Amino acid sequence: MKLPGAINLFTGSRELLLEELSSYLLSPSLKRLVTLNPEIYLAARKEPRLLESISASDLIVPDGIGLVWLARRLGSVAERLPGIELAWALLGEASAKKLKVALCGASPEALEGTKKRLKREFPSLEIVYSRDGFFASEREYLEAVSGLASSGAALTLLALPYRRQEQLAYDLQRSGMALGLVIGVGGSFDVWSGNVKRAPIFFQRLQLEWFWRLLLQPERFRRVFPMIWDFLPVLILGR
Repeated sequence: MKLPGAINLFTGSRELLLEELSSYLLSPSLKRLVTLNPEIYLAARKEPRLLESISASDLIVPDGIGLVWLARRLGSVAERLPGIELAWALLGEASAKKLKVALCGASPEALEGTKKRLKREFPSLEIVYSRDGFFASEREYLEAVSGLASSGAALTLLALPYRRQEQLAYDLQRSGMALGLVIGVGGSFDVWSGNVKRAPIFFQRLQLEWFWRLLLQPERFRRVFPMIWDFLPVLILGR
């Protein structure tokens, strides 16, 4: 379905989505998945460059209960599809099929913790490229684009602030990267490494993960609450 702001949102089931993403792992051309939340959605409506990078992806899924509500407000049935869960499922598939994986993002400590966790959970997983998300210069950024594009990874996970994350995915798309699936996973490396605790199941089932993150990181209040007030008119009016 098309959201206000000219963004096409996937509203199918988790099973259907994972089937499609599984085929992307073996794609002879690069495929992109964007996991969208209300904050990124609102930013894309205001920032042409971000909207361009997101719109160029192959699939955009609702990773935020606000977008599920908006889709329902506009007449479509949707379910929340968290990027952290989709990526974990695909890592398991990549391991089982002995497909190559690339990781880029987070702090050096979170990246190393993530690699250790993945090797423990998926012993046969082949990580062919990894680097943290701190680029000291444009040259380092371009080297990351080149390294990822030439890695031969069937699954590439990017864990960066969303503007840089989607721009990197878009740059990979335009670089001629030959195969596989690229997903932006935000703070997933922090969770997988144990640096940040994911919300308990109780909060997840009530669709309150965003509130749990606020409890853990009160400094986010200054960013999140203005976003909520900006999103409410879109949700209420459907435009």
